[in-house]
Amino acid sequence: MANPNTSHPWRGALKRGIQSWLLPRIIELPPREWDSAAKQARSVEFDWLETVWLIGGVAFVTYLLRFDPDQVTSVSLPLRYLAQFVAAIPLLLVIVGPAYLRRARRGLDSVITAYRSDRRANH
Repeated sequence: MANPNTSHPWRGALKRGIQSWLLPRIIELPPREWDSAAKQARSVEFDWLETVWLIGGVAFVTYLLRFDPDQVTSVSLPLRYLAQFVAAIPLLLVIVGPAYLRRARRGLDSVITAYRSDRRANH
């Protein structure tokens, strides 16, 4: 039986392509450092603008997904919640996702700066 943890070559290439598309400055680092750099970049705290963006985006999506009183009686409660959940996923990706991307790019800038200063100190 094949090991499910083994990675196929196309998965690695796809992952690197997506990383270089979403985080264009990552190409300034050696490819072996990309995974740890992306992880460090995502661990950066949200700044005030991103926090407001997240709260406002979630509130806006919640507002968009409200039900009218006529719809409340025509659809069962579990079905309403399922429909709201399915509709919320793409809305949150479009509205709130850029805040996460901004944070990751900002974090990557600090990772690249630290990497460059570490290389200068070692040489």
